[in-house]
Amino acid sequence: MSSDVSSTGAAPSNLIGVIARKELLDHLLSLKFHVCLVAMAVLLALSAKWVGGMLVLAVSLLAAWLAAAVVVLVESGANWGADDALSLLALGGCSLLYGGAFFTLALMFSALSSRSSVSVLSSLLAWVLLVFVLPNISPYLAAQIVRVPSLAVLERDLEYITDNERDNLGRAGTERVYEQLGCVWVSSRFAECTVPGAPGGKYTLEYADVGGGPTEAMKQRIASNPAFRQFYEQLRKAVEEVWADVNRAQQAKAGRLRDAWRARADNQFNLAQRLSYTSPLPPFVYAATDLSLTGFMSQRRFDRQVGAYDEGLEKYLWARYHEEQAKDPTFTVDSFLDVSTRPRFTYVPPRFSERLAEVLPFAEMLAGWNLAFFTIAVMAFLRFDVR
Repeated sequence: MSSDVSSTGAAPSNLIGVIARKELLDHLLSLKFHVCLVAMAVLLALSAKWVGGMLVLAVSLLAAWLAAAVVVLVESGANWGADDALSLLALGGCSLLYGGAFFTLALMFSALSSRSSVSVLSSLLAWVLLVFVLPNISPYLAAQIVRVPSLAVLERDLEYITDNERDNLGRAGTERVYEQLGCVWVSSRFAECTVPGAPGGKYTLEYADVGGGPTEAMKQRIASNPAFRQFYEQLRKAVEEVWADVNRAQQAKAGRLRDAWRARADNQFNLAQRLSYTSPLPPFVYAATDLSLTGFMSQRRFDRQVGAYDEGLEKYLWARYHEEQAKDPTFTVDSFLDVSTRPRFTYVPPRFSERLAEVLPFAEMLAGWNLAFFTIAVMAFLRFDVR
């Protein structure tokens, strides 16, 4: 009998617990639903405010852009192509993202602050920090982290390698060539050479007769004496090979030194560039200069094209030199060389697709700044105490 009573008494208790849990769950779901509605309302309100501000900014930029384009086309007579027009539109988009970043920054401080005066001062301080402080200290921070030797020291070492050291090696090699061909140095400038088959047998040659320009007497002797002409051509060819080898070796040595310095300088520059990304200003500047062909991308492209042109020009000059030397054995590197048929340098600018590919990462950074500031504004507004 007692067990029946306890069983019937537990049933109402279980029923009450189930009802209470259900009411609590319904309340939590209703609360969660209201929170979601509030969050959506806040998001819509801030989004509408942001879109409205961006539209005003876009209209202002468009008016200024059209006026600037008209002035440039009329006053300068610039001949813009499709790539330039598209680059101008892309630059307008980057400008809108850049201006939008600071508009969203002001919106963020407006959501974070309960007083408008605090919001204005905070926005102004953040603008000064992001525009004047962070971009300008990044090169100094990079210079402290990645040390680069002084450019004056590099130029001094390069001058020694390609000038003094080169001359010493070239002279030593030239003296060995003279000695190998049966010449005896009677002083630092003159050598007495035995020429087989030539009248007189022995001739005194001055160092400059082969390394520099031969005298008129030497030219007459070459023209009138076939055996001496053959000896002179053999000596000149051997001396030129010595100097060519020395020049190649010294240029390679200087190139390694230059490459090592440039690698450290590039590392410092890349670090400074990455540090500058802590502000919206540098990505916009990089994008604007690349689109207008005045940035680092254009400089690298110009350097590559100049390097390729220099290689082709060097081949052309040596071909012309050997062509003239075949006509006149006394023709030297100091003689006048007609290069009127040389190839001309023409810079080929990048197409819009190449500029856009270079600029897209910077545009993504600017969009990221907008998104970050807007997200903080939404979170701050949701946590704002309306009391």
